[in-house]
Amino acid sequence: MINTSVADQLSEDIRIICLVLTKPSNHFIKAVHIKSTWGKRCTKLVFASTQEEPVLPAIKLDIPEDRAHLWGKTKAALKHIYENYRGQYDWVYKADDDTFAVMENLRYLLHYSHPSEPVYYGCRLKLRREGLDYMSGGAGYALSREALRRFIEEGLPNAMACKQDDAGNEDVEMGKCLRGVGVYLGDSLDKERKNRFTPVFINEMLVPGVLSEVEWYMEMMTNPHLLGLKCCSDTLISTHYVKPHELYLLEYLIYHVTPFGRAYRPVLDDNILAKSTNEGPTGEVTGSSSQRRQRSDFD
Repeated sequence: MINTSVADQLSEDIRIICLVLTKPSNHFIKAVHIKSTWGKRCTKLVFASTQEEPVLPAIKLDIPEDRAHLWGKTKAALKHIYENYRGQYDWVYKADDDTFAVMENLRYLLHYSHPSEPVYYGCRLKLRREGLDYMSGGAGYALSREALRRFIEEGLPNAMACKQDDAGNEDVEMGKCLRGVGVYLGDSLDKERKNRFTPVFINEMLVPGVLSEVEWYMEMMTNPHLLGLKCCSDTLISTHYVKPHELYLLEYLIYHVTPFGRAYRPVLDDNILAKSTNEGPTGEVTGSSSQRRQRSDFD
């Protein structure tokens, strides 16, 4: 019998709306399987598509359905969340329909932050030619309540901060826009400085020298991965490019397989709150532990 009391308490304390971008052709090929696996652990799960689908359910966005308009699709989807669910979330986790996320580990990370801070978390990549750090869209990123407010109210209306047309790489444009309104990138590395978000499927990191699809990723990473079994954090939050049947494989291995005799006793180490896991624009500590952990009034 596994004791889930700590995870249950975090689930109650940290409300996360999961926003999954999908498309009509993927409603019953990918999206429905997210609903049956990791999506059920979100406080609320919202699918954003270009066609309504009540079974998921999916909302309809009036954006052309192609990769060239992902930036416009992301803007419209986040605007929908802000306008329809304000006051019902602390964080918004945006993911793709081929992402797998361990929500307990995401809440564990966010426990040490506060939704009133202008911060977002994910896999930190670097666009070297522009000197821009941003969070990978495929691995998913978590926006605080304040980060989303700034994005919608201060970023989208401001052509100096955010790209106004709908074309462009979603995650890069999001990074530029959030930087323009004072939202900083949170540190999502674990205590051993290992990555918790992976924009490639985790198996490509585990077997060094066998797969080459990670080369682009390794070049863009702000914090380089090791390869092999020590590649990633034991509190992994997300992995990308997951096929539908692999969603269930991960679900089974993470939530059903327990080696006999190996006990796991989770502890929320509030001592680490004395050292902020968040780095503001100038590296300053962003609030005391009690300020980060204490829930404030909602909008």
